[in-house]
Amino acid sequence: MTPVLINAASGALRQRGGNGLAEAACARLAAAHPDAVVERLAPGDLKGRLTALAAEAPDRVVVAGGDGTVNTAIAAFAGTDTALGILPLGRMNLTARGLAIPLDPRDAVDALASAVPRRIDLAAVEDRIFAHHAGFGLPARTIHQRGAAGRWPVAVAAQDLWHRPPHLDLSIDGGRERRVALVAITNTLLTGDSDHAPGRQRLDAGRLGLYVVDRASRWGLLRLAAETGVGHWQDSQRLVASTARTVTVETRDSRLVVSLDGEVVRLIPPVRCRSLPAHLTVLVPPGFRP
Repeated sequence: MTPVLINAASGALRQRGGNGLAEAACARLAAAHPDAVVERLAPGDLKGRLTALAAEAPDRVVVAGGDGTVNTAIAAFAGTDTALGILPLGRMNLTARGLAIPLDPRDAVDALASAVPRRIDLAAVEDRIFAHHAGFGLPARTIHQRGAAGRWPVAVAAQDLWHRPPHLDLSIDGGRERRVALVAITNTLLTGDSDHAPGRQRLDAGRLGLYVVDRASRWGLLRLAAETGVGHWQDSQRLVASTARTVTVETRDSRLVVSLDGEVVRLIPPVRCRSLPAHLTVLVPPGFRP
């Protein structure tokens, strides 16, 4: 039996014709995988069902939804032998892009028919696993305030910078602390693609991608926010990219605002980030190389 869990509230299903798209994808899935058992779940039920499935330790599980759904499944099956298949039904579908999974759900179903298991790296901030990126301070607060206010990121960043100048101390692989204006950490170094969505370089290198702005004025950071907002973050001359196995982030604030694959949390500093090599099995197209 192959459990197939569909987030009934995913972005693609809410669009016009989305249910028809899902039905077509499910029909293909049933034809290609006679053992597939499809369940449509409300977002609030997904985590509990995935946790229960992880305890059963099936050979493979397929999840259909956006990045939030995929991230919940990754957290459930991280460190296990269950192979995770993905049917992208979200807006950005960052994890699917990074694994070369077709973004059309029907094509993704066809790709699953010949998919092979591969072990890939994950990353963690303290005990919280993430698959793509973690932002600290300004990037995380911008995401949080944008979600609350529904405003353009540059406007949010301008307000935030005026009232809360950045102050972060960084230690890389146990080295001496250095003060930085901004830091973002990714599960391996990223590259951009033609759709302005970040891709990835390697997913089995056992290293984090580290993006740092050492010094910048408020206006410099605001320009960086503008570049990020239009999808040109990788072209910024202000970001210095490197890799690390562990990174510790400290701040003078009692809580550090962190964005983990879009979910905003507040953690007690110092906060330790680390790579988790070969920590998840995923189903990918046969030609894919991590």
